[in-house]
This record gives sequence, structure tokens and C-alpha cells, in this order.
Amino acid sequence: MKEKSTFKFEIKNLQELISIGYLSLLVFGIIRESITYGILGINIMYYSSVLDILLSPIIILTTDLAIAVFVVVIPILFYWILRQIGKFHHKHKTKEWYKKRIDVAGMEESFGNKNSLPILLVFMTHGLLLGIFLSDAVIGGYALQKKIANKEQKMSHQITFMDKEKLKVKIIGQNSQYLFYILDQQTEISISPIQGNIKRIEQLKK
Repeated sequence: MKEKSTFKFEIKNLQELISIGYLSLLVFGIIRESITYGILGINIMYYSSVLDILLSPIIILTTDLAIAVFVVVIPILFYWILRQIGKFHHKHKTKEWYKKRIDVAGMEESFGNKNSLPILLVFMTHGLLLGIFLSDAVIGGYALQKKIANKEQKMSHQITFMDKEKLKVKIIGQNSQYLFYILDQQTEISISPIQGNIKRIEQLKK
């Protein structure tokens, strides 16, 4: 009788799986934003509300296509790889050449434990995603810092304030309460509260 790989998820509750993913993105998002803005000399957590923090996973997935693709593809890819390893092991574990190269007993213990490989999958996925988020934060932060220092930022929006003052700016970031932007030919980041201060934000034509 053909033996099948025992590697399969024990997390049957979709809500639990979504919760794990949400919490992971929440932590990774906070780390990424803190590093990126920290490089620019801004403590983003000081300017963030609880709502901003809670919505950060959704904002990440809807505004950064590359990150969204990684978040979806990486777990699927690692799951497929571990499945193939399991199938290969169960197909060749009785063969002499395989026994000489692989710790069959150790592999059997791993594949026999219903929790070990799913846990490994979670750690592999989280490890790689954390690396991607950290790299994105550091590289993006220093690249933006360099552009600001060299005055290479092109003005992208026009802000109209409640007192009718208008400014052409390059928007660096925004949350529910504050707008972060650079004025033309300036190297300092300006921070303005949105509520009761900014009337309209218009995108400039390219």
C-alpha cells in the first residue's frame, strides 16, 4: 500500500489563520514604518493613533503591490516545497542510497509529528517576510533620505489649508491625523495636522 506524506496543517479554523497573519503584518508593519521614518528623524509612533496601527496591515496590502505579492506567494511556495520534500522522503526512505545520505529516523520523527512541519513553515515564512520588510525599510529610508538631502524630490501635490494658503509639496507619508511632506528645494520634512488645518489635497499634473 502506498504511504502518503503526513505533512498537513492542523489549523482548521480560517479565522485563526487570518488572525495569525494579521498580527504578523501588524508587527512587521510597525517595524518597517518605525525604521523608515526613524532614518528620516521622525518618531512615527508619536504621530500615530491606535487606529493607524490597527489598520496598518490593510494599508500595507493595498498600497504596496510587491509586499502584497510576497505575503501571498511566500507561504504558498514554502508549503509546496515542504510537501515535495515529504513526498520525496516517503518515496525513497527505504532505499540504501537515501539512508546513507539522510537521517531517516530524524526525518520520520519530523514528518510523524503533526505540528513540527507546520511550525517550521510558519517560522520560515515569518523569517523571510521579516527580512523583506527590514530590507525595504532600510533601503527605502536611506534612498528617500538621500533624495531629500540632494533636493531631488519633485513636487507631487498642492495642499490648500483652511486659511486658504496653498503649498506645492512632495508628500512623504500620511496617516489619519498627520501629513508628512517636503517643500520645494527644502531638506526638512514638514508635519501638519490634517483635521481643522488642511482643506484639500490635490495631485499635480505630471
